[in-house]
Amino acid sequence: MKINSVFLTFPIFETKLKITSQYEKFVKSRKLNQFELHSNNYEKENEELTLKTEYLLNDFLIAVCKQLNFNKYKFKTTWIQKYKELEFHDCHVHNPKAFSIILYVDCTKDSAETMFYNPGYPYFDIFRHKISPEKGKVVVFHGGLPHAALPNKDKKRIVVSGNIDFFNEKA
Repeated sequence: MKINSVFLTFPIFETKLKITSQYEKFVKSRKLNQFELHSNNYEKENEELTLKTEYLLNDFLIAVCKQLNFNKYKFKTTWIQKYKELEFHDCHVHNPKAFSIILYVDCTKDSAETMFYNPGYPYFDIFRHKISPEKGKVVVFHGGLPHAALPNKDKKRIVVSGNIDFFNEKA
């Protein structure tokens, strides 16, 4: 009997980098719009943020490229999110044809964790993966992976988020 099987996986890559004081000051100086659940600058043009973030993350993103069997990456968008006490970001997905990043720029031990859920959540719930924030921690994940920022317990949680395409460029 011949059996074909396919196991679909959605990798989550993470590392911890040193955030320069210049980068942190730059991120904290950006004007954000206050919304009901958190502040962000998602709707704004963030070319300078993208360039500074790419410079900081380049070596890590090249390593992720290799893990995924690609040789090139390109940022599509970047934005900043800040969470006050009890603010959160409900379960959502990004572009399912891209990957996404979270870079924890400022946080404490009381900052909200990021919860990842299996594809298909909430219709079926078979696994969850919680990531605790640490200043300088970077997470790269498939954009279609449901995730949420849980309710925040401090006033310091600031992240830079973004969407990235990984691809092969012919030489």
